[in-house]
Amino acid sequence: MKLPILVLLILSTCTVATACEAVAEISPIEQLKWLESTSGAQSFQTDRDAGILRFYVTFGYARKIPGIGNVTHSRCYQGIKLIAIGGTTDTPMSEKHSRLIDLADSFAREYNLLMKQYIDSIGVGTCPPGADWEGMLASLTEFVWGSTQLEGMVGVVRSEMPRIMIDLKDLKRKDNVSSVACKTLQNYGIREPVIIEIYEWLPPPPPGYNSRKIDEFRCIQGHITR
Repeated sequence: MKLPILVLLILSTCTVATACEAVAEISPIEQLKWLESTSGAQSFQTDRDAGILRFYVTFGYARKIPGIGNVTHSRCYQGIKLIAIGGTTDTPMSEKHSRLIDLADSFAREYNLLMKQYIDSIGVGTCPPGADWEGMLASLTEFVWGSTQLEGMVGVVRSEMPRIMIDLKDLKRKDNVSSVACKTLQNYGIREPVIIEIYEWLPPPPPGYNSRKIDEFRCIQGHITR
């Protein structure tokens, strides 16, 4: 089963095994208070000078890496440690807690974007500088969805060679969508070969979801290859 706009990627939770660091069991507000006395830029400068490479993670409905995104991290920065900001959640306890959660998101975004630029500048990442998987997926999904937001779906599978699956209700769109998919990858700085699979989105036998694969090709530097 493939989900619309959401990426088909098995996301690891922040545990020791996934190189995430958690905080002690204290109240959520206490865990977030340190953010009131610093900024993403200040923390980045301190870590850069100390030779520390990491990204900050927040939690809501799912894990977020503000400014980077889960797919971009997986494809381009998998070796960079993730640090969980304790106390973040999608169910704040109070108005103050909500304010601190917003502060955590802003802090993490500022820090992560600066760290990403620095990592790219020293050649530690595994993608070309500027590669943006999240931006690409958002743009491609918006196009595939169409004006009704019900005309298609996009998913990505985590694999050695990235694989994007596109479901379409109207197969007359196939050639145009295929071309746009390759151009979108190029526009967002993704230069590695990407496999594209096109599926016909069939009416489901309720309950359920049904599709039929009709095409597969590779996108390389904005062009379709078979």
